[in-house]
Amino acid sequence: MAPFLTVDTVLGPMYEVAFVNPYTAPVFWVVLSLILVPFAQIILWSTCIIFGAIPAILHMYRNRNARPINDWSKETVLITGGSHGLGKQLAETLAYKHAPKKIVVLDVRPTTFNDGSISYYECDVGDQQMVQKVAERIIREEGHPTIIINNAGIVSHALSVVDTPEEEIARVIKVNLLAQFWIAKAFLPNMRKTDHGHIVTVSSVLGSSAAAFAAAYCASKSGVTGFHEGLRQELLGTNVRMTCVYPGLIDTGMFSGMVHQRPWLTPPLKTSEVCNAIVTALEVGRSRDVFLPLYTYIAPLLRFLPIEFGDAVRQMSGANQEMLAYKYSASAT
Repeated sequence: MAPFLTVDTVLGPMYEVAFVNPYTAPVFWVVLSLILVPFAQIILWSTCIIFGAIPAILHMYRNRNARPINDWSKETVLITGGSHGLGKQLAETLAYKHAPKKIVVLDVRPTTFNDGSISYYECDVGDQQMVQKVAERIIREEGHPTIIINNAGIVSHALSVVDTPEEEIARVIKVNLLAQFWIAKAFLPNMRKTDHGHIVTVSSVLGSSAAAFAAAYCASKSGVTGFHEGLRQELLGTNVRMTCVYPGLIDTGMFSGMVHQRPWLTPPLKTSEVCNAIVTALEVGRSRDVFLPLYTYIAPLLRFLPIEFGDAVRQMSGANQEMLAYKYSASAT
């Protein structure tokens, strides 16, 4: 069938004119095949080089001085939002597995830990003045943090932009985004002074591919990604490492009111999976981006495609429907 599919079969009925001699039509397809096969190979190899080899070489060059942490007893870890969920599991896992010098947890929820190396400080990370005061206490009592895990995050009621109260929007932006700035301003200067440290930022797949009825949360996480990338550029050439984690839906209390529409397509993550990925990133000691699970790799690519395609993917994945189902649940932190 292919040899007979020529420019004539497409344009002929419209213009009622033959553009190609019918006896040369098969030759046209043979020549086209000879051209396209090498061309396809060139595209394939170019894609592998551009998206595989070159990033790998640049990654190795960027982290040429990176070294795994050999002596955790010299490391002080600070975790925001560490009293529950992912943050608490990170604190307990690091304490059990590596026993750093100290683990400092910042949260508005009081909590207790069985491990004496974990200290709790009450702090609303969205409040700049409180962060500054608590940071001074931490430096005085525990020392300067060498590892920071920006994990604190909240979500508002799943309402439309118009219906979301102004104070909820402001609160989400403060805790999810502005807190990143306040923590960095408090603790980053010493990291730069000693040329040693690692900052882990927990973003979200919704920062790359937003869903309906979660505009404030999506905007805050998109801002977190911008903050991380901007700070990473500032720290190029130093030994302060930057890791950003882009998880999908995590099975924690934050989205406990949500009914997952298509778990077979976008499976929810266990807290332990994200925890292990962050701990591994710290152990390796290199700047990197972590996407979990596999489908989250696709989210940033949607921005390069027509918006209709991205909208269709969101509908197919059930993201908009999930947030709509979450509409009448109380916000969680």
